[in-house]
Amino acid sequence: MLISIIIPVYNVINTLKRAVDSCTSQSYKDLEIILVDDGSTDGSGQLCDEIAASDQRIKVIHKENGGLSSARNAGIEQATGSYIAFLDSDDEFVLDIMETFIADYQKQACDLYIFNLKRVFEDGSEEIKKADNTFTTDNEQAYQTILDNNGLDFYAWNKIYKASLLETTRFPEGTLYEDNIVSYTVVKEAGSVLTTDKIGILYYENKLSIVAQNFNPKQMDNVYERLKILDDVKISFPDLTTKTARRAFDGFLSTAFKLACSDNSEHFKQYDKRLKEVYQSYKSDFDQANIDWKKKLAWKIYNSSPKVYTRLYKAYLGK
Repeated sequence: MLISIIIPVYNVINTLKRAVDSCTSQSYKDLEIILVDDGSTDGSGQLCDEIAASDQRIKVIHKENGGLSSARNAGIEQATGSYIAFLDSDDEFVLDIMETFIADYQKQACDLYIFNLKRVFEDGSEEIKKADNTFTTDNEQAYQTILDNNGLDFYAWNKIYKASLLETTRFPEGTLYEDNIVSYTVVKEAGSVLTTDKIGILYYENKLSIVAQNFNPKQMDNVYERLKILDDVKISFPDLTTKTARRAFDGFLSTAFKLACSDNSEHFKQYDKRLKEVYQSYKSDFDQANIDWKKKLAWKIYNSSPKVYTRLYKAYLGK
């Protein structure tokens, strides 16, 4: 069974080969590796071509810069595998994860396969995010499994998708945190979901990554994308509204932190107002969600003193 692995590439000349090697060195060999050069300016595009010359399984797409979602979507359009996986170009797969998937699939066929991750920090320390082995044909149960297990979460790259799940689903272009709605959509539409306690990816913390960036207006997508899910859950899985609201509330807290750290006073004034307005629109959901008192206190502190909130949040993160 052919598995297509899509790797978006943008100015990652120092980490690209490591990522690709983790695909070409997989113990399972029936792979199609698609490198999508998203208008790189540092020589990454040329490196893609050089790497592809050494392995006939590698295809290269060169395109104008359009962002991560655009690159993933371009890869989906060219993928011919029965299943599709995504890898960011600064991370790497564990070398037997595709073989593990095939072995598990042979025991229990599934539309969506979700594995766990090891987070590697810049100081060399590691954090393992894990969840147990589960199988379900109940979409609500599958969604609840993701909500309940922090190791699974709403990432694009710790999943292997039946290609048909992505026939009509695409990553939203022009937004950040695009993994959220796609992960939710495929879990909602999958006929069967299999999770494994196997760690399948090494995720390298990067100060330049989206989640590590200081505030820019697109960071508001961290709130908007979670609220889109909440709006749908109220209709599709109403029993999980409370848990989804808690997750959405976490988006407000993390966005508030980035906003409070902003050195752009105009940005702060504009988006602080917007963040609070959006919060008020969903306040009834949060009031009914039994949110942890510490988190509710944190939101109150942000509203009264963003600077204090920033210091406390940094202490919480250990920064």
